[in-house]
Amino acid sequence: MKDGWPHSLPPILKDFPENSVAVVVCLRDNLKFFKLAFHSIISFTSHPYLFIVVDNMSSFTTKNYLKRLQKNHAIHVIPFSQEFNFAAQLNFGFNYAFTFPQIKYGVAIHSDTVVEPNWLNKLLVRFTVDAGLGVVLPEKGHHFTMFRQKTFTDLRGFDDKFRGHTYVIQDFCRRAENANWKLLLDDNTNIHHFFQTQMREGLVTTNHLEEDRRIFCSKYPELAEAKLAPPSLEPQGERV
Repeated sequence: MKDGWPHSLPPILKDFPENSVAVVVCLRDNLKFFKLAFHSIISFTSHPYLFIVVDNMSSFTTKNYLKRLQKNHAIHVIPFSQEFNFAAQLNFGFNYAFTFPQIKYGVAIHSDTVVEPNWLNKLLVRFTVDAGLGVVLPEKGHHFTMFRQKTFTDLRGFDDKFRGHTYVIQDFCRRAENANWKLLLDDNTNIHHFFQTQMREGLVTTNHLEEDRRIFCSKYPELAEAKLAPPSLEPQGERV
C-alpha cells in the first residue's frame, strides 16, 4: 500500500460523539510489545477514540497482524514508507485524525507501553477543568503526550527537523508555552513503559541525537548550556 490517508471515514468513527480522541502510535515491528500496548488500550479505554497506527516499513509478519486488526476495525493503519522520523510520522497520523470534527484531542503514545484502566478519562479530566491547558505529559519520561486539537493546529504540529522523540516532545512543549498554552505534568495516570527505545531498534542513532540536540540548542540558545528540558517539564509538581 502506498503512503497516504485512507479515503473514507473508519466504521468505528461514524457514530463518535464530540470530544473524541485520536490515539496515534508510530510503529516499526517490535510486535511483541505492540501487542501488549494494543490489548491494554482496547481493554482499558472507555472514552470514544480512534486508534491510528502509522506503520514505518514493518516486516511482513507485522503488516499481516495490522491487516487483521484493521479488518476488524480495531485500528486504522496509515503506511509511512520514508526514512524513520518520529515527528513526521506523528504529523501524518494527527493531520489525518484532525480532519474529522469529532476529534478534539490527540494522544501520542509509544508502541511499547501498557495503559491502566480509565487512563484516558483521567487525562481528559485535566483538560476539562482548565480551558487554557494545552499539553499533558507524564511526570517522569515522555512515553505519552496528550494535547488539544487546537494546540496542535496552533503549533502546526511537531517539528520534523527532529528525528527522535526526545527533542520532538521538548520542542513541542516549548512552543506551546511560547504560544501561551499551559503545560501539566500528570502524576495520576499509571502507564508502564518498557523502554524498547528507538535507539535499541536502530532507528535513532547517537549521531541522530547529536543532530537533534544541535537543532534544539540553535532554536533555544538560552538552554544550550543548561539542562535541555524546558523548566516546565521538570518533575517538580503540576503546572496549572
